[in-house]
Amino acid sequence: MNKFTCGLCTHRPATTIAHMIFPAGLIIGLLGSGGLAHALTLTNRDPVAHLVTIIENGEKVSRTYQFEPDQTLDDFCDMGCTIILENGAQEKFSGDEVLYLDGGRLVVVQ
Repeated sequence: MNKFTCGLCTHRPATTIAHMIFPAGLIIGLLGSGGLAHALTLTNRDPVAHLVTIIENGEKVSRTYQFEPDQTLDDFCDMGCTIILENGAQEKFSGDEVLYLDGGRLVVVQ
């Protein structure tokens, strides 16, 4: 009898329920979590524009954006970042948050 190793167990090369369930569960889990990468979303809910500086982790260069009212920036900060507002306030984020600007302050939604 030939035996092989699947990484989880050693058994005969017949298809087993464990080999069908484990990969399917892994794929469903990754799809359900939105994949492996996350990104931050920032929306300006103020009626005025704001200057926001973003320093993404791992980068030595900062980028400054002028956020117009109701403007949204998303899909950034996937590895963490620091956001600096025009009033000098700064905060670090992991990259999976949803934020908005209100009254010139950052508010975390989730």
